[in-house]
Amino acid sequence: TYAYSCRKVMSFSRLKRRVTPTTDTSVVSDDLADFLPSDTQAALHLLRSQFPAIAVPPGPVFFKTQVYSLVSDRTAADRELDELRRQNKIRCFKLQMRANEYAYVDTRDYILQLKAAGQDLLQKMERAPKRTKMASERDSVVVAETLQNDEDPSILFDWVASELLSTHTEVSIPLVELERKLLERRNGDVTGRDADIRLLVHAGFFVAKDIHTFWFAIPRAGVFLQWLIKGREEILKRLKRSKFQEVLQSQLEDKPLRSSKLGVTFHIRDLLGTRDIDVIQTTSGPLIRLASKR
Repeated sequence: TYAYSCRKVMSFSRLKRRVTPTTDTSVVSDDLADFLPSDTQAALHLLRSQFPAIAVPPGPVFFKTQVYSLVSDRTAADRELDELRRQNKIRCFKLQMRANEYAYVDTRDYILQLKAAGQDLLQKMERAPKRTKMASERDSVVVAETLQNDEDPSILFDWVASELLSTHTEVSIPLVELERKLLERRNGDVTGRDADIRLLVHAGFFVAKDIHTFWFAIPRAGVFLQWLIKGREEILKRLKRSKFQEVLQSQLEDKPLRSSKLGVTFHIRDLLGTRDIDVIQTTSGPLIRLASKR
């Protein structure tokens, strides 16, 4: 249950405090303390391991709001998330739904997502010459440019995964910097560089922030983000319609969501982090209550 998960995460910090060095084993004890995960790292592991098994991309994604729901110190969580991002252990993505809303993906998972998205696009390109009509004008332009290019597009996708991600861990990348890196890769071929950018945007690797900047993006995440928004709305509506605007979590979980396949627990953690709901421990289990306006 959610309550058990919280206790499990919070136990790591208490365990760390109990690891004290002795005269003969100070090095070993210090190493053990360093080895134990922080509350934030434990929360990330829990969220990744409990990500709903759904049959659509992109794979394990978690939100800062969900991390907040599992740790007591949000400032420490922000600091540790930023450090993990700088180390390229996780990737951070700006969501364009609410202000200051971010998603995270383990870098290893993200590389797999990029390769899968790239493979999907390559399969589309292989089918393109056999089709009488392209899916869209944009598809036809991107495919035509790629077919005229001597380089296998998978080489470009591998370059992003192996080279670009390791040197650029921010949420976004300036267009001038992306152009410079691609121009180096292309040995000064401007036409090839511009085609590469269009191909990467088309594959979902980047989303334009403005004319000067690209956000790093999660490919093929459209359906997933729709479920996120609709699931939030559905749970909040259930609470608003219930007596005293509160419902036991077990009762929420007994009735599957109509608008999302992410599961009630996934959305509850998200809404706790956004402070749209509160959780109260009762003898009957966790009680989910609509938060009063702050």
